[in-house]
Amino acid sequence: MNILIVDDHEENRYLLETMFKAGGHDVQSVANGAEALARLKAGGCDVIISDILMPIMDGFQLCRKVKADEALRNIPVIIYTATYTGPQDEEFAMKIGADRFIQKPCEPDVFMRVVGDVMEAAARRDSASAPALPEEEEVLKLYSERLVRKLEQKMLQAEHEIQKRKEVEQTLKESEEKLRLITSSAQDAIIMMDDQGRISFWNEAAERIFGYSHQEVMGNDVHAILAPQRFHDAFHKGLPRFRETGQGPYLDKTAELAGRKKGGAEFPSELSLSGVKINGNWHAIGIIRDITDRKRVETEQKEMEKRLQQSQRMEAIGTLAGGIAHDFNNILTAIIGYTEMSLDTVEKGSIIEDYLHEVYS
Repeated sequence: MNILIVDDHEENRYLLETMFKAGGHDVQSVANGAEALARLKAGGCDVIISDILMPIMDGFQLCRKVKADEALRNIPVIIYTATYTGPQDEEFAMKIGADRFIQKPCEPDVFMRVVGDVMEAAARRDSASAPALPEEEEVLKLYSERLVRKLEQKMLQAEHEIQKRKEVEQTLKESEEKLRLITSSAQDAIIMMDDQGRISFWNEAAERIFGYSHQEVMGNDVHAILAPQRFHDAFHKGLPRFRETGQGPYLDKTAELAGRKKGGAEFPSELSLSGVKINGNWHAIGIIRDITDRKRVETEQKEMEKRLQQSQRMEAIGTLAGGIAHDFNNILTAIIGYTEMSLDTVEKGSIIEDYLHEVYS
């Protein structure tokens, strides 16, 4: 069976060609009704499958011309449409001679069965039994009604789409304003890096922390501007891996790193980094906090703890020394007491008395 497909969308023609060729049929395809009529003059067509909405000549006009042509009127015409889908559209198509009216999309097995049924009916039908076609004036009137109705539907659809687009734009505008307020009021720097390692977003806190304006950094290498020189080689070595996989040593974690301000001064920072995929490419979003004050407080706390520990050690030594002195004083008291009593009992002028006086004094 030789099938002629008429559709202005290439992908639609391709799908139908593939389906019918798989069924063992010969298939030709054209983009509109005018091309279809030119192809039909060459002969060899058993059935026409046509869309309706097409440029130059639509499916209604094609069907009307085919059925009005004595040489072509016996070729079955199947209307296959996704635009004209109402019952009046189907009624008009059948009135001007269409053999079947099918709405897109249609399951392949159902479509193949419909084509088979149409071909069997055409084989049983002789040219003399073909139904009479309506008068041209009636056709034009019905055709105009179909076009006006479709135009009205398209206008309503366009108005709805315009309104919906406005709502989406308003929602997007509100979301962008919320994001701007959030990022501008953040105390931490928020910086986005694209897959080439360039800065693509820079908030007000980043300006304050690093000292660069928005215009100075946008589109520039993030590490060349914000990181000390010693980190540059490691960054550029890891960039290809991030570009391909979205992975890196500092991603999805918080790390303390040195940052570099405008002018070259370094400062301690806390970096939280995450990867996001935008339009198929990996980008990194970094939240950077200047922890200079925190580090100073930590240093002061460590110094105070050190002093406290020193004071506690000195206190412990003092307590120990006091205890030893007390015990030693008790011993001395006893020695002095017994020496004093011994002086009353020893012989006056003896050497022992001299020794006791040495101890007592």
